[in-house]
Amino acid sequence: MPGEKAGAADPFAQACALLAAALGLAALLGWVLSLPLLSSTDARWIPMAPSSATLFMLFGGVLFLCARAPPGRAMRRAAIGIAAGGGLIALLLLILSLQGVRLKAEHLGFSVQGSVNGAEIGHISPVTALGFVLTAASLLATLLTSRARSMGAIVGFWLACAVIAPGVFFVLAYRGCALRTTL
Repeated sequence: MPGEKAGAADPFAQACALLAAALGLAALLGWVLSLPLLSSTDARWIPMAPSSATLFMLFGGVLFLCARAPPGRAMRRAAIGIAAGGGLIALLLLILSLQGVRLKAEHLGFSVQGSVNGAEIGHISPVTALGFVLTAASLLATLLTSRARSMGAIVGFWLACAVIAPGVFFVLAYRGCALRTTL
């Protein structure tokens, strides 16, 4: 923004990152405390998988720390490592999910059983996994950008848009379905 100091903290980005991390934490607490309402906002909906919740916490935490101020060398390396590792995990889960393979490791030690409307719970959806892959790529593109070469930041921005747009669509679709069932 004009007049904004380069490298200044971004309160909006921090708030969004904290929200993502908090949603992941709430979902994990739902699994720990056997309170499904924390891992799904409606008993008729599929609860967030423990693997998804963990990735939300990881990416939210890294994004929060990076949005506080320009990350130092150690923080930048840690963020790149977390983004790359989280992205690889999400890519693996995406590939396995598309092939119909459901790893018990995704449950992260929680006792997960059952289904909602025929869908087995406790596993990441392919759409969510793709979202995490794109989020990791966006974060990596941004973190690997230098002041001299801003193309990575532009790529990171468009990858973030590719995550946000379907997310808004799904939230509106869920809300629309919820409204129709209550009317």
